[in-house]
Amino acid sequence: MKKYILTIITIFLFSNFVFSQQILEQVAKKTASNIADAIKLLPKDSKVSLTFFVREDLYDDKTTYLGIKFTNYLAQEVRKEIQKRKYSHKLLFPEEVDAMLYEKMKAGFKKPDNISSKDFWAEFLNNNTADFFISGKYKIKSDYSVLSIEQTKIIPNQFGGYPKESIKAVKGKNSKKIKNNTDKEYLKKIDVELREINDFYTQLFAWQGKWTDFNIELLDAGGNKLEKNNLIIGKEYNIAIELQEDAYVYAFFFDPSDTENPLIYMLFPYAENQNTFLSKGEHSIPPGYTFTPEPPGDEEQVFFQIFVSKTKIPIKFTNKEDDEGYIQAVFSETDCELFLKQLNKMDKSKIYTKQVVYTRTIFK
Repeated sequence: MKKYILTIITIFLFSNFVFSQQILEQVAKKTASNIADAIKLLPKDSKVSLTFFVREDLYDDKTTYLGIKFTNYLAQEVRKEIQKRKYSHKLLFPEEVDAMLYEKMKAGFKKPDNISSKDFWAEFLNNNTADFFISGKYKIKSDYSVLSIEQTKIIPNQFGGYPKESIKAVKGKNSKKIKNNTDKEYLKKIDVELREINDFYTQLFAWQGKWTDFNIELLDAGGNKLEKNNLIIGKEYNIAIELQEDAYVYAFFFDPSDTENPLIYMLFPYAENQNTFLSKGEHSIPPGYTFTPEPPGDEEQVFFQIFVSKTKIPIKFTNKEDDEGYIQAVFSETDCELFLKQLNKMDKSKIYTKQVVYTRTIFK
């Protein structure tokens, strides 16, 4: 017998999986100390940046989610070491590199080898060009019992201020034994190669119209506005929308870091033949329901895209039952392509879009 949700629409079912990001934090802290020793040898006031650490592979090193997460923790720790040791060097690395960037701009965080990649770095880092790049690799045993950081080095940027400096190896080995099975499962889950976001999904979230503006805010189950852009795993939320005119409304949710289900999910409509027409004024999305984010919660960013249209937009999606019996409204890549075709035929002056980015996190 199918089990349908009566009071809650879940994007993903909340589980008791405990994320052990402390493993990466601990390894990053030790690695940062070794790196700081090497940074001391660089010219004063020089600018350094991190490239994403890659998984060492016999044939071709892989850019993975684990490597990206580790690099973000490492950047935080290197920044702390520079401040603690009162170095004059500057670390160029975004405070928060969002998940969309991981997918579509992953080539950016590699050492530039031509003028076009140099220009990318200059623009992305607010017209600061790194003088040196810190690179490295990680190795992990097949049973995820040992994580090692290897071949860490500081490379001069040929487009930076010190192109003739020599490559400096970062001394000190860094390995950590992993005994807890939960920690092993966490590392296994994120030790997967980066995938490319489907182009139709990217186009959907980049699409903009020119009709009347509208207001949206995320609320918790008690109707309270979120003070910070954080969605706590396991809590219930909905979207408050205020329309300036009557409109047809369409709401999408996307988690680009979900390696198991790299799909857009529908918040509204979520049932076949559902009427998406809403009158001028205040409403909640999904109407009368809530949604609940599920792990991972390691500061991952999730995206909401809301469309309001003066005219109805044909849309197709699929309702699927998950392993727990919950019904999910899946907006596949093919569905997205068809929806975009409809959008691109329509008058943009009759459609308006708004995107909201939130961080899904574990309650701390």
